[in-house]
Amino acid sequence: MTRLDLFNECCRGGYSNTQDYVSWKIIDGIMYFQCSKEKEDWLKNIDCRLVQSEIGLTHKGFDEAYREVFCMILQNPVTGYCGYSHGAVIAARASAATGKRATVFGCPNFMYNPTKEILDRFRIVEFVQNKKDIVANGLFWMKKGRTIIMTIGHATRGLTPLWQWLSGHTPNEYRQRIANV
Repeated sequence: MTRLDLFNECCRGGYSNTQDYVSWKIIDGIMYFQCSKEKEDWLKNIDCRLVQSEIGLTHKGFDEAYREVFCMILQNPVTGYCGYSHGAVIAARASAATGKRATVFGCPNFMYNPTKEILDRFRIVEFVQNKKDIVANGLFWMKKGRTIIMTIGHATRGLTPLWQWLSGHTPNEYRQRIANV
């Protein structure tokens, strides 16, 4: 599957929700995690207090979302993971925990001062983001793994509201830039 195929499937519906609305699905052996849709997702997104986890200090809200689906990750044999935005953190952590590859889009920074050993666990994760993505570049005091920055190609706003377009985080812009990489 191409990056564009993965991204399009990630943005399509058909997700199952946990009790706290963490959304996941499995298509053709890949487990997908959806971007923020529900109020509960957004509340987790803004809870950026630090908590201790198996990857060191991390963002509390993202850690809670990951733990919500951790059993499903272990119980479902898949070949890889994919996520966008909020779901990208979950897919990246699933990859680090299982050793299976992941492609994630617009992933926020989620680790505080990780050791080299912890960062090495994320070497099989492909972090893809727009250069001006305020979500992926936010939480500047935190980190994630090695990132592919999409700077080539031209993307047009179309019908996307200007305030969303300026975030650099819209599916419309990601789709256009991925097609050009």
